Amino acid sequence: WLRRFWRAVSYAEAAATPAVEWPLLPCVGGRLVSLARVGIVVVTEETRLAELEGLEVADASKLDDWTRLPTADLATLVARLLGISWTAGVAVRDAALRVVAAKRLVEACGPSVDEDIARLPVFPFVDGRRAPMTEPRFFARREDESSSPRTLARPSTRAVAALYEALGARESAVVAHWASRFDEWPRLDASERLAEMRRLRRDLDCDETVAGRPFVDWVAEQPLLWNDAGEDLFPIAEALDPREPLHAEFFPSRLVPAEVATDEWLPFLLRAGMRLGVSRADVARAARLAAGGPKDRARLVVETTFRYVAATGDDGDWLAEIG
Repeated sequence: WLRRFWRAVSYAEAAATPAVEWPLLPCVGGRLVSLARVGIVVVTEETRLAELEGLEVADASKLDDWTRLPTADLATLVARLLGISWTAGVAVRDAALRVVAAKRLVEACGPSVDEDIARLPVFPFVDGRRAPMTEPRFFARREDESSSPRTLARPSTRAVAALYEALGARESAVVAHWASRFDEWPRLDASERLAEMRRLRRDLDCDETVAGRPFVDWVAEQPLLWNDAGEDLFPIAEALDPREPLHAEFFPSRLVPAEVATDEWLPFLLRAGMRLGVSRADVARAARLAAGGPKDRARLVVETTFRYVAATGDDGDWLAEIG
């Protein structure tokens, strides 16, 4: 009889809306509710939306025609969602985002409604949170990447992607992504940094610039590396060849950690600014440090000096300065 009743309503004139006090509206959960006693009504397949305070989801399987129901428009729905206490879990928040995105796709709205949408605590971030869409509005470039916690997760549906675009969210640019990620670097542990560096390798030759300089040159100056002693981070451009005994003896704080002191990582380190072998400056500094010390340290400096001169063809005139 209820289906017949609502079918009759759908044929009636606009003024023939049924008595709102009567519990005639079939909703998810098998409830018949009064239109006067619920907050707002939505028609959606996202039935979990009914778990939110003051919302009823009409059961579309029970009726033939919904065109006469006083269901909520987008602005009303968003206002209601902003006014509730959000204790719902991830699944409910995701359902709310999909519903809002789907309505935004078919309903025109002004900038104020869009900004209200951005305030809803339903947007997924790469760290698993659901929160309002904050500035800057970037979403992750790859499904598998670990971005800054401030980065939105990629849109899950076409409607959500359209909503992101309407709200000004853009796919994270390489520089923007890594600038944000480098801010988090000191708080990452060694395994997390290593995972990030594997992703950084893929971006190293991108054509973006920073202050007019190539991206790779900017990366070379960032304090990204650590040593096995766990001391302060240092830039790749300051990293020393870990295969050189002189470096291990005199400058251990600038040796890359064991995890990246491998042939796998050598091309990346070289591309990002690390030098192979020793330099004249390294030899000179080591000679000063070895002065008056154990003979084996002095011997290492002498051996390295001869090897350096032979390998580079250096005339050695500068050796007199270090004694």
